[in-house]
Amino acid sequence: TTQMISAYERLGSLSLMSKDTKLATTYFSEGFDLAKKIQSTHYQNFLKTRLAKAHYDNGDVKKAETILTEVLENTRNKGDIGMFIDAVSILAAIYYDIKEYKKSVQTLNDGIEVSIKNDLKLFLMGFYNRQASNFIQMNQLDKAEYYLQKIENLQDFTEKNVLLSLYINRKKVDSARGNYLGALEWNNKY
Repeated sequence: TTQMISAYERLGSLSLMSKDTKLATTYFSEGFDLAKKIQSTHYQNFLKTRLAKAHYDNGDVKKAETILTEVLENTRNKGDIGMFIDAVSILAAIYYDIKEYKKSVQTLNDGIEVSIKNDLKLFLMGFYNRQASNFIQMNQLDKAEYYLQKIENLQDFTEKNVLLSLYINRKKVDSARGNYLGALEWNNKY
């Protein structure tokens, strides 16, 4: 049955990539129903995160937010760290996309706390980067700088996407401060 659940998730994800959110929702719902039938909380939460993404891609931000908030509540301090981190990432990205930067910051604070507690450096770097982006958008450059420095302090730049985001955010901070030469230097690094 778990193989069927995984198959529904893959089909739903492929449908999302093809921009067919209605079909994606159908596949994710089928998988969710199977997960519920076998009483797998993990798979239920997993499929809920995918359903939330489908709802968001279909323009239903409120439904996506409701589902992801439920997943956060279902996974917070309950041992399913991966699902918690996944839900934090998706919800914070949604808030960022809809320019709800303060909500994104609050959501990411929870993810940062769990990432620190569980020594999840790659997620931590991603969360710090998103926090920096939030603070850049709110024109709170000192706070953005603080989170960018935290990434550099981890000294683990094996993930190219994190490094690229760090350079882009550093460029934005320098540019916003009028340090165009510094911004150009960051720009030349990627």
